[in-house]
Amino acid sequence: FDFSRGSAATRINKDGLIETVASGVSRLNYPLIDGVVNGCPSHLLEPERLQKIQYSEDFSQSYWTKNVATITPNNAISPNGTLNASKIESSATINSRIEILPTVSDNAIYTSSIFVKKGSLNFISLNLRDKTGVTRVAYFDINNGTVSSTINSPLSTSIERFGDYYRVSISVNVGSGGTSVRAQFVLASADGNVNVSVGDYLYIYG
Repeated sequence: FDFSRGSAATRINKDGLIETVASGVSRLNYPLIDGVVNGCPSHLLEPERLQKIQYSEDFSQSYWTKNVATITPNNAISPNGTLNASKIESSATINSRIEILPTVSDNAIYTSSIFVKKGSLNFISLNLRDKTGVTRVAYFDINNGTVSSTINSPLSTSIERFGDYYRVSISVNVGSGGTSVRAQFVLASADGNVNVSVGDYLYIYG
């Protein structure tokens, strides 16, 4: 069969790690069950997608706003097997987060996602504010691998295990209006609770 892809992309290799393959190279993707490779690979074919965020693997950049949180880059092994995951640590007792205001089109669906590994905390909240000013929220339990709860009805949420990490995501139709779209990744101590202790932390990547 024929396929085309105009840029590099990722797959899961035989060791269960995220690996980048070159433009135009088919991705033989190995299936993961509970974060472990299980079964034979298959060709990974997907519709066109566009990464809207710069520095998506380097949260230490000033491009990312840190709100009562500190980032320590290259602090843990990431899902691609190298020392390039970041530690996000609270410097206050509530709403410790990183955030970004991406430029997006009206009335389109966008997904905000991140790889996260538990540290002193077992929960993370993903918030995605649309152009009407409504913030859609999802809480994820990264100890048990579940979506704990949602607020304001996001279109979809997901959690998928990659070894010690989970990839968590929230999708929203941003609608139209005068409000800037904002994506936030917030430290949480429990379902629905963004109160934490100073020094609490998680590991994040991508």
